[in-house]
Amino acid sequence: MEKQMYILKTESREEAEEICKAEPLVVGGYATFKLVGFQIANRENNYLL
Repeated sequence: MEKQMYILKTESREEAEEICKAEPLVVGGYATFKLVGFQIANRENNYLL
């Protein structure tokens, strides 16, 4: 099975989860999902150093 990655920009983790749960392949039982949060590195957060 091929793995795919999607990047979602949402206001909350709950919103992202609802989007994933509504994915037709997930609804049909043909795929699963795993949410992983990340933070964008930028000058304001010292590039996460």
